[in-house]
Amino acid sequence: MVGTGEALREYLTLQRTDLEACLSRLEDVESVHRVRTRARRIRSVLLAYSSETPDARRLCRDLRWLGVTVGRVRDLDVIRERLAGLDGAPERLDGERDTAVDEVRTALERRRARHLHRDLAALLEPTGWSGVTQAPLAEVAPRILEAERQRVLHRDDAAEHAEADRAARLHDVRKAAKRLRYAAEAAGEPTLTERAEALQELLGAGNDALMTAAWLDRTARELPDEADRLRAESTRQWAGARLDDAAYTRAIEALRATAI
Repeated sequence: MVGTGEALREYLTLQRTDLEACLSRLEDVESVHRVRTRARRIRSVLLAYSSETPDARRLCRDLRWLGVTVGRVRDLDVIRERLAGLDGAPERLDGERDTAVDEVRTALERRRARHLHRDLAALLEPTGWSGVTQAPLAEVAPRILEAERQRVLHRDDAAEHAEADRAARLHDVRKAAKRLRYAAEAAGEPTLTERAEALQELLGAGNDALMTAAWLDRTARELPDEADRLRAESTRQWAGARLDDAAYTRAIEALRATAI
């Protein structure tokens, strides 16, 4: 059976290879998406399996920075997809995207980005994993995945008892579900991966609608002659952001019932 260190290093190497390739293609919508998700995969696995991987605290901070930096472009791509049929919106979003891509490329020339590439390459050197347990990942992963699942359920409990800040608490659930998803993916647990992803996607759809509505509201203030039309679409997006509580409960219960 494959040892934990070998399996995790192989998974992380694949993510790093794809991330590096996509960083040179930021004009492409899918490449931007892949940069963000690959950075999140690496960070999620390093955090979830921190007891089984070399120390990577600074790298995790830098990966988060990369995700936030590229995220501005990704957010515009998501908004553009949602507003593809709204007259004038795609063209305006394309202009904003060009500016955002230029800003990302400038950021990627800074020292922090160079440190990230260096630290990521160093992390994946075989010598750095000599102290990692050689026990099979199939034996190590259940304990870690159960801890990650409990992290999701704990945040769900906090959201259930929240009042004014429920939206923020649900965002915490979504982030925990992402980490569980990628930890399960790295361990080769497809059912748990799929159920964590389903919860993440359910919560993400509402987040995308809120983000789109916020863009429309800002643009309405900048284009007063178009304000009525833009605000009407914003109202529709806000309505679409409402969480389907029954679907959310089903997703949580399915996650809770999944065998590990």
